[in-house]
Amino acid sequence: MEILKDKAKKIIVTTSWDDGHQLDLRLLALLNKYKLKGTFYIPQKINYLIAKNKPFTQLNQEQIQEISRFQEVAAHTLNHVYLCQIPLIEAEKEIKGSKEWLEDIIGQPVKMFSYPRGVFNDEIVDMVSKSGFLGARTTQPFSIDLKDRFLMGTTLQVYPHFLNNQEWSIFFRTKLAGRRFFLNLKGVLGLGLPINSFFSWSHLAENLFNHTRKKGGIWHLWGHSWEIERYHLWDDLEEIFEYLSNQEGILYLTNSQVIEELNP
Repeated sequence: MEILKDKAKKIIVTTSWDDGHQLDLRLLALLNKYKLKGTFYIPQKINYLIAKNKPFTQLNQEQIQEISRFQEVAAHTLNHVYLCQIPLIEAEKEIKGSKEWLEDIIGQPVKMFSYPRGVFNDEIVDMVSKSGFLGARTTQPFSIDLKDRFLMGTTLQVYPHFLNNQEWSIFFRTKLAGRRFFLNLKGVLGLGLPINSFFSWSHLAENLFNHTRKKGGIWHLWGHSWEIERYHLWDDLEEIFEYLSNQEGILYLTNSQVIEELNP
């Protein structure tokens, strides 16, 4: 049964941001500027190379505490591992340990969890549920409702979607852009969105928001600050934030507040 059913078309805007890069502080400033809400899913350690010869710069404890003063801090495992690819006993340590680690830093309950790369199975979902979390977020796109608090979907990722970044090979750009195109095609046609949704992620974001506002539901934007930097999307993101902000009849909530609002 859909949680949103019979909720008088509530319209909710929420955002979430994965991986805990220090550029999350730039996201924090933008969210605060436009009075939007975000949930930051932060692992203890990550080994990404986010660009050629450029290591991942993680948030330190003081920066995590700063984020928690204004927005929600949430768990993303200890080591950003794919939970279905390790023994269950190790998965449990990653899940529970990430909650305990963050609660020790911020001094308050950590309510939400995000599955690294959106990878999970029934055993992992059950484990997260039994670890004391209120809910968990996936990477399922084009979602505007909430069917299961431990399988919270998203509406759109901050990402070019029509990849033209020159650091990738032509073959890889074509392959990835084609995969995303067909995923977007299914979503856009399924929701009856305007054709300009195919031309840029910002058009797609606005059209999805307008659709959500008309139908009622949850408009959930997510992404990675390091990826926003890589693809030079900060200006586009700020335009979207400005478009969303200060609108009547909209609830601006963190991920856990969405669940609490829809499950009083």
